Amino acid sequence: MSLSATYAPSLVSHHPPSGTSTSASGLLSMLKEPSPSLRKAALRRLLKIVDTQWHEVAQSLPELEALAEADGEDDDDIETRQTSAAVASHVYFHLEEPSQALRLALESGVGIFDTKGLSSNKA
Repeated sequence: MSLSATYAPSLVSHHPPSGTSTSASGLLSMLKEPSPSLRKAALRRLLKIVDTQWHEVAQSLPELEALAEADGEDDDDIETRQTSAAVASHVYFHLEEPSQALRLALESGVGIFDTKGLSSNKA
């Protein structure tokens, strides 16, 4: 049986609730905060809006990749690395850089991307 999968960002809608700001600039500035909890919260919010604000988030790709490759073994560090890798992956997807998008998607861990339904062979 041959499975063929195409990379695509999660099929779940990442649109923010109506009435909220859709600018990523404030969230991107939070990535420079010394508090790990603030960075993690910013990354979670960025993941929700990256598909519509990827052009703004693209300016912070070096910082996102640095967070994705940072050392640390506790759960907060792992979640921060995986979420920043997922955000960066979405941006590279929109920039039409599939190899970078795939590399970071794989680094983002299980559960970030929805890969169900992407197979061309249905059981």
